[in-house]
Amino acid sequence: MTKPFWCLSILLLLPYVLAKLGGYYKIRQFGALYNHHPRSQAAERGGIGARVWAAQQTARKRSRCSWRTRSGPTRAHRRGRPSS
Repeated sequence: MTKPFWCLSILLLLPYVLAKLGGYYKIRQFGALYNHHPRSQAAERGGIGARVWAAQQTARKRSRCSWRTRSGPTRAHRRGRPSS
């Protein structure tokens, strides 16, 4: 597999990994997941939980913005050519 293909694969999986990690820190800080008012709970979050949540939001934005750049490396990977 080509290096750009691996980078795009990691980019697409990163928000899910950070969501799992954020859920762990949310339970660790508050004792339970509170899905009725998640924004108020996010405002109360602090420390590493807040940083993981912010990183997750950034990763989601970046994965949505990169849809145009996915086509080139994916096409090159399928054809077995290096993408430059």
